[in-house]
Amino acid sequence: MNSPRAVWVVAGGLVLLGLAIALWLVGHRPLLPEDDVAAPVPGEVATLARLQADFSRAAASQGLRPPESVPDRLELLADALQALLAGHPAKAGGLLDVVELEIARRLPSERDIVDDPAVAARAEWLVSYFELLPAPPKPGKQKLDTTVWVRFTIAMRKVDAILLGGILPSVSGYDLVARKSGPHDGIWLRLPCKVVAGRRAVLDLAAKRLKQLAGPLTDCPLPEGHEADFAMAEKLARGAATR
Repeated sequence: MNSPRAVWVVAGGLVLLGLAIALWLVGHRPLLPEDDVAAPVPGEVATLARLQADFSRAAASQGLRPPESVPDRLELLADALQALLAGHPAKAGGLLDVVELEIARRLPSERDIVDDPAVAARAEWLVSYFELLPAPPKPGKQKLDTTVWVRFTIAMRKVDAILLGGILPSVSGYDLVARKSGPHDGIWLRLPCKVVAGRRAVLDLAAKRLKQLAGPLTDCPLPEGHEADFAMAEKLARGAATR
């Protein structure tokens, strides 16, 4: 039987985890690599927070999670980023295949839509957004590395939309393109700023493909209206790398 002390330790840990996730949502800032989420927690909020933290770990060349853990398949987006940063675009492409299949699986089924008007509204909200996103570039027309980076950014916007759809109590009135509606404004997955160093051209290409759906692709502290200024972002990234 668990001792009262053990129960209080576990409860305290869960409270601290909840506070960490809540603070992330309020500030819309990624968790730092050292802010580990120790154990998988169900729910879209936790998945979003773990993904953002894993992006930071990938950029810092750190391990993403304990070897024995089983990640949510959407979290393999961070593994794809890790593979891209390590110069393995083919591996990253295979991981993106898994992520894209999971995205499709999470869209409500026809039966779910018929049975629940709220589910139908959420499905229409997501599908309408997905239809605005560009199609992934076809292999062979550009370098594999470039093609996979563009695929990654498109998948990133699908993943955060899917997760956001589960976080919002209602999708009614929420502008998914601008990510604006009260307390849930500005929720985007963002690449760590240091990723921009040496990758300005490919991220600029990705932003141009996504157009207004790109959102802030990085967490670089850029002035408002300059979120797609990757020349400025790269200077910030290189400056951060030398400190």
